Amino acid sequence: MNKVSFSLSSLEDNAKKRPKGYTEHVLSYAEVLGDRVWIDPSDLDYLTKYYNSYNPIEPKLIDKAANLTKALGTWAKSGFKVADKKTIKLRKSACELCKFWKHDGNMGLGKCNHEKCGCTKIKWWLATEKCPAGKW
Repeated sequence: MNKVSFSLSSLEDNAKKRPKGYTEHVLSYAEVLGDRVWIDPSDLDYLTKYYNSYNPIEPKLIDKAANLTKALGTWAKSGFKVADKKTIKLRKSACELCKFWKHDGNMGLGKCNHEKCGCTKIKWWLATEKCPAGKW
């Protein structure tokens, strides 16, 4: 089977969007010759599927703004009801275990990378909100 190749610099660019250990994981399946990474197509297919399911695409800024506007409107209509402490704790736990959640995003407010979300941990407090991934 013929191997496929890509540049070492493209691997480094990709690593910026992937979890820690991504480069080492890819290189464990590949061989580096000069500035090229060579890998079997089946291994590349496996890694592509693995990381595409692991590291979802972040929603666009315009979508985040629309989601925020809708959430705040719904919350205002409810009379600004705040979730109880137990609900907040359950939501926090669910998010922290979720593949979409990035705890260090948005300057410490956290960030959900689900395509229909983009929220921060502030959303845990809004009684009217639900997780678009169905976690809470």
